[in-house]
Amino acid sequence: MNRLSIGVLYIGSAIICSPLNLRILYVLCTNQHLRKLECYRIMARMQLFTCIALPFYIAYGITVITKSPLYGVTVAFCNLDDAAYNAIVGMDLILSLNRLNVIFDLKIPTKALQWIVLVHVTIYFAVIMSPLAGNYFREDHIFIKPDYSLPLTGHVVLVASFYCAACSLLTMCVYAIIVAFLIHKKCRSSLTRSAISEKPILIQAITRFLGDATVQILFQVSLSLDSVNDTSFMFESATYCALLFNYLCFAPLTCILINRTLKAAVFKYSTVSRTVCVG
Repeated sequence: MNRLSIGVLYIGSAIICSPLNLRILYVLCTNQHLRKLECYRIMARMQLFTCIALPFYIAYGITVITKSPLYGVTVAFCNLDDAAYNAIVGMDLILSLNRLNVIFDLKIPTKALQWIVLVHVTIYFAVIMSPLAGNYFREDHIFIKPDYSLPLTGHVVLVASFYCAACSLLTMCVYAIIVAFLIHKKCRSSLTRSAISEKPILIQAITRFLGDATVQILFQVSLSLDSVNDTSFMFESATYCALLFNYLCFAPLTCILINRTLKAAVFKYSTVSRTVCVG
């Protein structure tokens, strides 16, 4: 992919996908039926962080085409984008714990965990916006890299990588437990109506997590690539496109294609859900 193609892809995708993402956020924040359930409140926060990252894609596309960092605006949006995706990774874990609470009737303090995630990303964003850490555009003005010449950048990257890896591993373990339990119940023909009604939200949550985890792995690998050969260029280009597709296209489409309750609210063809959900 050449510079113009990458820039147009980012700008066009952000403009095209923004209405659907903003519409989903609006519905999750205003629909009283959905807001009664904690799982949808968690989804609303995840969608908010996705929308916060939208300006970065437009600024990044302009920077790629013009070879201009826009007086630091693009890097600032990149820092905000990084913080938002750190939050989404944490919210993936919290949503899985919410499903665990509902299916196993547990009392894991997910609200407190949400505050911990918010504090973490706030501190993370403050540090990478300070003169002590941050990102920079490579000379080709296509890829953004951590600026290891700053004293805290290495530590910030290490902490963020560990945080994302730990959250993803824990989320995977939680969903493995839930799926194993549901398979066991199904084999014994003892699934309750409540457990069956939770399946769409569970499938949506697992599908989104798999997308988020995949692109995070690719992104962590791309951070370690410093060379500018053709292989590295193609891999990093593919990784950036995967990030774009996952967060702007795949995640919202997962919401409306799998979750009929949310789909009905987004497209206004039903105002009351017939699905019984408890969390």
